[in-house]
Amino acid sequence: MPYASILRNSTGDSIKLIDLVKYVESKQNRIAVSEMDKIISFIANIEFKHARPLMELIEDQTKQAELFKIIQ
Repeated sequence: MPYASILRNSTGDSIKLIDLVKYVESKQNRIAVSEMDKIISFIANIEFKHARPLMELIEDQTKQAELFKIIQ
């Protein structure tokens, strides 16, 4: 994806791709479920070829452990 890409979600919010990447990197050790839902909402609306590998992991509960560890 181009560096200057702007991602949009279904609620009309938008974010620069680089800002989303920086946000995820800053939260890599702990992120609230609501924040993760917002991030996923942007990823779900990008081109299929870019979103598919990650969305397949997110949508399959048996594979989610590859990405997330739930902390109470």
